[in-house]
Amino acid sequence: MKFNINDSYNDYHEKSGILHEEKSIEYMTKDLRRYTINNNQELKNFRFR
Repeated sequence: MKFNINDSYNDYHEKSGILHEEKSIEYMTKDLRRYTINNNQELKNFRFR
């Protein structure tokens, strides 16, 4: 994800040699949902261990 505060985030990452592309909102939402589901599953597993 790109932040645009005087391009400081982008500049830092480009100088570090890290390439990153902007994801679409739908893709990010899908990622977030998957992460949340996995996280909840881990919490349940932990709770009943």
